[in-house]
Amino acid sequence: MEDNKKPTFNVLFARGVVEQDYLEFLKKIFPDYNVVGIIRELNKSLPHVINLILFTGGEDVTPSFYGENKGKFTKNNRHRDDIEQDLFHRMYYQIPKLGVCRGAQFLTVMAGGKLIQHVTGHNNTTDSIYYQGKVLNIPSDHHQMMYPFNLDKSKYSILGHSLHFKSDTYLNGENENIELPENFLESEIVFYNDFNSLCIQSHPEWISDNTDPSFKSIMNLIRSKVLKEN
Repeated sequence: MEDNKKPTFNVLFARGVVEQDYLEFLKKIFPDYNVVGIIRELNKSLPHVINLILFTGGEDVTPSFYGENKGKFTKNNRHRDDIEQDLFHRMYYQIPKLGVCRGAQFLTVMAGGKLIQHVTGHNNTTDSIYYQGKVLNIPSDHHQMMYPFNLDKSKYSILGHSLHFKSDTYLNGENENIELPENFLESEIVFYNDFNSLCIQSHPEWISDNTDPSFKSIMNLIRSKVLKEN
């Protein structure tokens, strides 16, 4: 089907920059749509329909957003956080949101969760993620980790987690190891129900082969959350 005959799928880039690798990734996820990356600019109206808000990778989230001091390994960008927080609160919560790596961490914080400020074992590697009875192998490069465990269990669903604990360190803003709760898992894929936010800690956009079984599983997951497909 030619692009001009496909329905349009508007992706709002929360950062304010259309990042080409993420746009190409979404085009693979939604091949039956004409995927358009857009940004919010002053004095410029957005399309009537926003199909997805995308929160991408990058710097650490400012720890004061989740009530902690800044640890020695944390490198944040407060200006970016302010921009994305403003957008998050101004857009209707029912619009689907996808967070990748730093974006996943940011959406976790917006949902009321916390972050572990430093972990090991997840830098420049491939994470083996247990998801729906199978193992997904996805490129990964992060030193912080989503921590939704301070929330009521009804507020989030851990859809995927590390097959084995890869880190031997879980530092807070005081540079001390936190006490892990009994239900702790190294959360890799989390969905926050109240905010329609799907958070993927690894980097599926780095998978070059869209026939890869792990890519197909992520593709089906994203489509199911965004398009409400079964």
